[in-house]
Amino acid sequence: MNARSLAKPDAAPALYAELKSNIDVCFVSESWLNKRIPSHLICPDGYTIIRKDRVGARTGGGVAIICRNDWKIRVLNFKANFEFETVWCKIQTTNSKYYMASIYHPPDPEVYKATDLIDFLSDSCDQILHDEPDAKIVIAGDVN
Repeated sequence: MNARSLAKPDAAPALYAELKSNIDVCFVSESWLNKRIPSHLICPDGYTIIRKDRVGARTGGGVAIICRNDWKIRVLNFKANFEFETVWCKIQTTNSKYYMASIYHPPDPEVYKATDLIDFLSDSCDQILHDEPDAKIVIAGDVN
């Protein structure tokens, strides 16, 4: 979902309606969240949100992963992750395990080259597959 702002007044009810239509995991790009907006105002009951807000002077951007709160979710930290609008998580259901990333690559990232993002995603996948060769990896988002 490219939210183009979960901070808009009508965004949270729309998100709730989408999630309640039987969605287990939602990848959000362009969340437009910041430290002044608490997660509990955005994330509905029954779900957990992991978010990475854009930092710096630019507005907008940001990513999140929202999943059912009866699944275990853990943030993964990779080298160079701070540069990119990405959040990696390991999500465990009762019988499966997934490695998931939500990404946003803006039209003009200013601080990195597109090839740097591709290298980062490739290196992240390599690291996961090194530790767990049969890993299920999902990468979703907006890559202008």
